Amino acid sequence: MKCALLLWSHLSLLLVLILVSADLTASTSSCPSHCGNISIPYPFGIGKGCYLNEWFAIQCNNFTSGELVPYLPKINKEVVKIFLPDPEYSGERSIYGSLGIKTNITSMGCSNSSDQLKFGDPLNFTGTTRPP
Repeated sequence: MKCALLLWSHLSLLLVLILVSADLTASTSSCPSHCGNISIPYPFGIGKGCYLNEWFAIQCNNFTSGELVPYLPKINKEVVKIFLPDPEYSGERSIYGSLGIKTNITSMGCSNSSDQLKFGDPLNFTGTTRPP
C-alpha cells in the first residue's frame, strides 16, 4: 500500500510538471519575437505573460516615424538592442547580456554657445520611481 501511494504521488507530480511546461511553451510561443527590426528574446517580452517580470516588459510603440519601436515603460526609455549571454563570444555578444537604450547624455563645454552643465533625466535601476 505504501509503495502504491508513493508511485501515485510521483506520477501525479510528473503529470503536473508536464502540464505546467506545456502551458509555458504555449504561452511563450504566441508571444511576438520582434518589435520593428529589434529581436525581443525572453526574459524580455511583449504582452502579458511573455516576460519574466514587469522590469522586462517591452511595449511596442508606433511613434511619429511610423516604425515600431521597443520601449521599456518602467524606465521610460527606448530599446535599441538586446543581446543575451553567448558562451561562444561571437562578435558583439559575450558571456554577459546587454541592453542598449536611448538616453540623454550629460555634457559640458562641447559647444561654443555656453559652458553651462546640461543634464538629461537620470536613469533609475533601483526599482523605485521618482516623482515627476
